[in-house]
Amino acid sequence: MRRMRTNGSMKTLFLLCGIFFSLICFSAPAGAQPATARVATAADALDAAVKSAAGQGRRLLLFFYSIDAARVGDAVALMQQLYLQRRQYNFDIAGIALDGARPDAVRSFNAGHGLTFPVLIDVDGTLARQLASDSTLGFVLLNEQGRRIGFRLASHTPEHMNLKQQWQTYLSSLLNMPYMPADQPVLGLKPAVPSFEGETVNEKKISIATLHREKPLVLVIFSPRCVNCVNELNFLNSLYAGELKNRFEILALSLMGVEPTAAFMRDNGYVFPAIADPEWQLVSLFETFTGPVPAAFFINMQGAVEYVHIGFSDGLKDVYRMWLRRLAGMDNPPLLVKDGYSGEQRCVICHEREHLQWSLTGHASAFASLHRKAQTNNPECIGCHVTGYGQPGGYQLGRGPRDMENVQCESCHGPGYQSCSAYTGQKTAKKNAAQWKALCVACHTEKESLNFVFPRRFMQVRHTAMPDLDGLDRAGRLDLLHRTGRRDSPFDNPARYVGAAACRACHAEQYRHWQSTPHAAIQPDSAAENGKLYRFVTGINAEGGHPEPGRTGVQCEACHGPGERHVQQPEAKGHGFIVGLGAECPSCVVEQICRTCHGVQDDPEFDFDRAIDRVRHPISSP
Repeated sequence: MRRMRTNGSMKTLFLLCGIFFSLICFSAPAGAQPATARVATAADALDAAVKSAAGQGRRLLLFFYSIDAARVGDAVALMQQLYLQRRQYNFDIAGIALDGARPDAVRSFNAGHGLTFPVLIDVDGTLARQLASDSTLGFVLLNEQGRRIGFRLASHTPEHMNLKQQWQTYLSSLLNMPYMPADQPVLGLKPAVPSFEGETVNEKKISIATLHREKPLVLVIFSPRCVNCVNELNFLNSLYAGELKNRFEILALSLMGVEPTAAFMRDNGYVFPAIADPEWQLVSLFETFTGPVPAAFFINMQGAVEYVHIGFSDGLKDVYRMWLRRLAGMDNPPLLVKDGYSGEQRCVICHEREHLQWSLTGHASAFASLHRKAQTNNPECIGCHVTGYGQPGGYQLGRGPRDMENVQCESCHGPGYQSCSAYTGQKTAKKNAAQWKALCVACHTEKESLNFVFPRRFMQVRHTAMPDLDGLDRAGRLDLLHRTGRRDSPFDNPARYVGAAACRACHAEQYRHWQSTPHAAIQPDSAAENGKLYRFVTGINAEGGHPEPGRTGVQCEACHGPGERHVQQPEAKGHGFIVGLGAECPSCVVEQICRTCHGVQDDPEFDFDRAIDRVRHPISSP
């Protein structure tokens, strides 16, 4: 397993997958009959693994465990939780039980913990012998191309830390799932930094509260062995001793002991305080920290966390400068890329309210939808889900940068060096409605968008469309954030629902087929009375929809949108009339409709690629 940690190639990982698949018997989910799987050769196993995950464009989470491992209960609870969300976020989970000599005990354990994900049992211990002695609990995450993008062992997380929470934070970021640790700001609500005292490597008592009361504070969790940590601390130290001298404070928490940390500080000429925390007693106070370093927390003089970043690159230098100037109350002219795109993390420093409103739109999560359809490398799709695609400073196919994912500020306003009046010194010309519409419909075409009615949709993304957050606590704001870009109806068509009977005259063949599908036969049940009625009827609470007579069942308009205008003008096509879902329609568009009812909460086992074939109308013969 140590070899797996250092070699991230697809070949090595799939050879290990080959071991998994060639030495296992299958532990079926609770309620199913156990089966036996044998693969003749490692080559067959490799082929099976490729076809089951990477071959389908899905990420693969390999979770290995022993039923006797400490904290295995927390780990399997998280994996089961993730398993129920896998369809919506395009990944698979395979469990690998290391207790090959006790298959009955494994099955009993799995049933007792309510596991429904597939578990492969290592039969003769060959896999166990490949693992280090402390590797009885952990996981490997592979991306859509089969390359390792994540890896954790339980031994990476000290016993006093919350394993489930730490793994959830780590995996949610990699799987593009909505999860916000408690120490990160949420929609303008800035959490208090954890309070602690410690002794520096120079044997001085220090309190974080004392530091941030006097000046803004940057707290950095680092390792002296980490190259990016050295680069970040060198840069911060240059500001600390130079252009921002006496304007802010630095506190460094080292993951190594006192002696190596003291030598590191001395060798680099750092004079800011550092605390050695090899047992992770202090860093465990920060939920964002899951192991990767450097981790930087920018803290204002009231002790609230304003900004958090994991990792470091040269592109962050001006971002850090701007944040520190803002926190110190200094003049803060924007520092933008001179001939390209700069990214939303620079815009937010001066335009916090506008950025907050943007974060509540579908634009802010546009890239995640590509992950869910395994299209992150599709040049036909990616341009409308990132910022500055193929342009200087913008997103480049296959190599990021990640901070240019999603439809950011500059996608609408243009690159900052041209559109930011504070940078150019000139007032930026305002776009009229026609110019805004031309910009929007470049991506929101009739093929890719559902009844995109520009005036209605434009009002949803304007910065004036800001909800009142004053009465919302953290839980309320998180709920609002997690519903980003989601609406009760995916349609913008401002028309009445008319019922399936009105569709029958012109679409008899499609009507007959619909009657043969589960959509037509579905009836409200007791679950529908508990806030789920929208899954059983058509056009709920919309004009002409349920509870009008004849709106029971998932009818034509549940998938194609309200039909009043289409009935009145059957030859009219395009936005605002009806959504045609022919064979040429991208599956991602159709899935948007399906997911309004078959979301992860309501239907965790929903597999769109299989389900669509059961309800899609057959293509008529010429």
